[in-house]
Amino acid sequence: MILRVFFYLLIFCIVVPAPAFSQQAYNIADTLQQLRQVEIEEDNEVPAAAIPLLTRLKHDLVALFQQVLNEGGPGAQASAAQEELLRRLQAANIQLKDWDDWIARPIYGFIHQLDVTQPSGHPDLMVFRSAIFIQCDDDSSIYVFQKRKGHWDMVIAVESNGYKQISGGLGELLYQVSPPDADGRWFLVYAYVNPWCTSNWQTIYFRVLRPGATPKKPVVVLSRKEEIFREAGATLEAARDSFRLDFDAGQELDAGVLIRTHVARYRIAGNRATRIPPLAGSAAGFLDEWSHMPWRKAARWSRIPKFPRAGHHMLGSTSLYHEFDFDQPCPGGNKWQIGVKVSKLDKSDLMLGTLIATVVKEGESYFITQLGHKRPDGCPGNRQAWGDE
Repeated sequence: MILRVFFYLLIFCIVVPAPAFSQQAYNIADTLQQLRQVEIEEDNEVPAAAIPLLTRLKHDLVALFQQVLNEGGPGAQASAAQEELLRRLQAANIQLKDWDDWIARPIYGFIHQLDVTQPSGHPDLMVFRSAIFIQCDDDSSIYVFQKRKGHWDMVIAVESNGYKQISGGLGELLYQVSPPDADGRWFLVYAYVNPWCTSNWQTIYFRVLRPGATPKKPVVVLSRKEEIFREAGATLEAARDSFRLDFDAGQELDAGVLIRTHVARYRIAGNRATRIPPLAGSAAGFLDEWSHMPWRKAARWSRIPKFPRAGHHMLGSTSLYHEFDFDQPCPGGNKWQIGVKVSKLDKSDLMLGTLIATVVKEGESYFITQLGHKRPDGCPGNRQAWGDE
């Protein structure tokens, strides 16, 4: 009798595929089912019952992935790990959902994306990203694993938990792992827009991390936030010692020009981040950026000693009204003349005149080489300042 029972158990273990026994996958299915039962009472507000379930879901997903990764051994490949992860979820009747499936009825309890990547130049790294739906957006998490002595260990964990409004999640997330530098060091740079159910005007956050004491306590090299017009999206690129983030946001120098391309480019040296050119995506964008810097920073990008400081103050003053008059490329290329009308911001609408700036581009850097009320010769025309070069 004992031998017969042992024989049947042996046959059962051989015939039934491993994914059917993934307890983590069934835990995830249970959590998703509980989340789907949570009722949404207010837009942008996370129901109290959903808060711990969202955290549990993220942790179970990454635990399942790490299990799959280590079962794949030191030679595990990103595509195979992702395929096996999805197979185990499907065995528990879990399918990923896209926006068309979900948008008709915004509820919790669905997984949007699960991505596994092996960064270029890093055979010892694997990145897992999960994205789960939260009302009108998703919330992403990123985990970087490193191969050590034949085992995959988590070295960086990026996630947001416990938030009571959906703006606390990591929505519309981009990330890059830098190529290794001469010493083999690398960094993770990521950017995300806060989720929200209304308005394209939100905040983009971007950070640079290096491995630290624990996965949840990385070394923070840079942490910044800026306004973004989210409909236009953003792009992120990383080199071994720098990164560049391009996104559209407001044009302060002329409210009539709704948006312009903003550029956040930084050099990463050790655990220090320094902003480097280009500072904007166009000459007019640079003039806007320059006008609203503190003078001690703006002076670096000025090639003339006298009038620019007064002109810089006039262009950057919030008590004055500004409007582009023209943005004219000059013959020969890499040079522009830009006129800005300045008037008082009160009932009198008193016109104070037009400031004309000459902007040149050298390499990737823009500089102010002239600023005054008289337009220099040699650059005729009055092209309107709309869009980027």
